[in-house]
Amino acid sequence: MGEVWQLLIASCVIGAGIGLSYGAMPSLIMSAVPVSETASANSLNTLMRSIGTSTSSAVAGVVLAQMTVSLGPVTVPSQDGFRVVLAIGAGAALVALFVAAFLPARRRAAAGRSVSGTVRGARGAAVVTVTAHRADGSVAASTAAGSDGGFALAALPAEPLTLVAVEHPAVHETVSVGAGVTQRHDIDLVVREERA
Repeated sequence: MGEVWQLLIASCVIGAGIGLSYGAMPSLIMSAVPVSETASANSLNTLMRSIGTSTSSAVAGVVLAQMTVSLGPVTVPSQDGFRVVLAIGAGAALVALFVAAFLPARRRAAAGRSVSGTVRGARGAAVVTVTAHRADGSVAASTAAGSDGGFALAALPAEPLTLVAVEHPAVHETVSVGAGVTQRHDIDLVVREERA
């Protein structure tokens, strides 16, 4: 690395890698921990990131301050100093890659799980939708019930779900579903009278 453009390219590659990892890390953390632990897990990520950036800046500053050359009356970091800083960064990246290789892989949900049932209590020709929600509130699947109220949701993740049946307009009911393989649940829609 004997030219300024080489240093610029190396800095751009490092910056792009840091930006991509900072963007991906929160979603990776949230998918790997229970919903009740997402706040503490992301807080730990932020703490470790702050410690890492401050420590690396301090180390780079010490190296560049110790490895200098004089250009007339001005003292500046030497080319070897930048090489050492980049080598330390590359070494840290290799250590991180080694540690990441031993992290457990994400468990994939078993395919083929289904939940079926009948929505009872719909009024006339009302449209009824049944939606399966994960514990974090995201939608796993959704379908419209047939004219007889029957519904089937396929290819669901093997995790606890909440079924929400909604009659359009404005009647809904929820049912909790365990983490079994194939289940049947009937849902009774009840019109609740509002008190004056």
